[in-house]
Amino acid sequence: MRPFAPRYTQSVTDLRSRDGFGVNLVFHLSGDRPAASVEAAPAILRRLPPTKRGRLIRISVRDNYVDVVTDRGRSLVLMRLTDAIAETQPEPGLRVHRSHWVSFHGVVGCVRGNGRLFLLARDGTRVPVSRSYRPAR
Repeated sequence: MRPFAPRYTQSVTDLRSRDGFGVNLVFHLSGDRPAASVEAAPAILRRLPPTKRGRLIRISVRDNYVDVVTDRGRSLVLMRLTDAIAETQPEPGLRVHRSHWVSFHGVVGCVRGNGRLFLLARDGTRVPVSRSYRPAR
């Protein structure tokens, strides 16, 4: 089980592992896109301490809290995951598990291990991709 670097194109990348297993998700990797302006920043960032506000990487659930991870750190916010995902606009992303949302910018690769599929986030976390959130083959 080894991670890989995705193939970058100007707009669309299909993440595939080296063993040929594909994620079957097409991501718009926007690392070269300029940072969003203050007016266009996702509403969820206003809930974070000013020192933690940055580009969204991922959101995960912990009990009744959501763990919001940005490129400047992480913070817990008391809210439902569906409400948190609604506040991520205009940052493009995808819910990949009942407990996880990732921004397209936050995905750096994918790994398959023990029959399970994981996305590698920019903060080094392995985010599981559940079968119900994968497209049908």
